[in-house]
Amino acid sequence: MSSTNYYRKNKKTKKVVHVCPCCDYSTTGPKITLKHHILSKHTAECDRPFQCMHPGCSRGFAQNQLLQNHLCKVHGEKKQPGKKKKVLYYTIKIGDEKPSSKKTRERMAFYKENVILTTNKIRENITMSCFHYDVRHGFIKSESITENDILSNVMIIASH
Repeated sequence: MSSTNYYRKNKKTKKVVHVCPCCDYSTTGPKITLKHHILSKHTAECDRPFQCMHPGCSRGFAQNQLLQNHLCKVHGEKKQPGKKKKVLYYTIKIGDEKPSSKKTRERMAFYKENVILTTNKIRENITMSCFHYDVRHGFIKSESITENDILSNVMIIASH
C-alpha cells in the first residue's frame, strides 16, 4: 500500500491519530503535520528552525518554504536559478535527539565511525532516505560541501 493510500484509509478509520499536546488539534496525516502545527502555532518565532537573517528582521518560520516566501515578498529576494548542486561530501555531527529503534542506533554507530561521508558511501552502507530521515529528526547534523563551495573558496584565495 502506498503512503498516500495509507493516509486516505487512516483518515476514514482513524487508526492512528496524532494529537497536539497544547490544544485540541489532531491529524490523521503524517506525524510531520503535527510537528509543523506545533512549530507554527505553539513555538515562539525566535525558537523556530528557519530564521530570517536580514538585519532588523526577527521572523522565524516552521518550514523552509515559508521562509523562502517571506524572503521573496518582504525582502525582495529572488531564488537564484542555478545548477543543481553536486555534493562532494557531508560532514557529520551527532545530534541532540536519541534514537529508539535498533536500526537507527545501528546507523548512529556508522556515523560515529564516519564523520565525513560521500554520497556513494551513504548509498553503499545505508540509504539516502535514511540519511535524510536522521537529519530531519535531529539524530545527526550534516553540512554538505559542494563543488561551488570549493570553487568559491578558490576564487577568494586567488583574489587575495
